Amino acid sequence: MNEREIELRLSRLEWRSRAWSLVAVASLAALVAACSTLAAQGQVVRASELQIIDPDGNVMLQLGAHDGGYGVVVNDTQGNARATLGHNEEGTALYLKDTAGDSRVGAAHFAHGGSGFALHGPKLRGAAVLFYRKNGTLSFYDAEGNVEARFPQRD
Repeated sequence: MNEREIELRLSRLEWRSRAWSLVAVASLAALVAACSTLAAQGQVVRASELQIIDPDGNVMLQLGAHDGGYGVVVNDTQGNARATLGHNEEGTALYLKDTAGDSRVGAAHFAHGGSGFALHGPKLRGAAVLFYRKNGTLSFYDAEGNVEARFPQRD
């Protein structure tokens, strides 16, 4: 894979990441606005889980327990989780998923102190990973999980 192909793939994935991020932020903003309206009326909303449904009763947004912690899940019309924002003992993360349910974009801050951003290919095959803990690295992986390139280069 040449540099131009990598740039094109990253550009496409970045665009998709921004689109799904906007969906997640808009959904969360609508939830905050609804709760703010209730709070302005002197009411408190308390629940172990909140679900936003479409006119057909499909759960489109969930706020509550998720993956051993708590978070927000945005579903597609088929009920598949397409975006998750959550926190558990391992850290805090945002994942954007494809129609098969595989994470294609992920951003996380881990309990061990490191943070990263990953772009994955279909079925998690191939990836571009930007990771920072004490030093930063940018790594590219092929479909078999082997490192194609790493910057800065390390043994």
